[in-house]
Amino acid sequence: MDLNIPTSSPHYAQSNGQAERSVQTIKKLIMKSKDPHKALLDYRNTPLDIDLSPAQLFLNRRLKTSLPTSLPLLMPQNVNNSEIIKKLENSPKES
Repeated sequence: MDLNIPTSSPHYAQSNGQAERSVQTIKKLIMKSKDPHKALLDYRNTPLDIDLSPAQLFLNRRLKTSLPTSLPLLMPQNVNNSEIIKKLENSPKES
């Protein structure tokens, strides 16, 4: 898998739309929430379009939140990296 990291102008943030949209989403989430730590936890537990959350991709397990969750779901799971890469390659690209 080739990794392509496009560069953008440091003084023209609009040129990196996807990163700017992520920053805007996080800022809005923190401003609207009473507890920014809980808001970030919920954001990290929200599944992406590949049916896994950022926390699951990083830690291979779901994180415990204030919502009731069964213990087997919180246990570490083996993740097949090749399947995740295929899902990411086949997921719709944002432009």
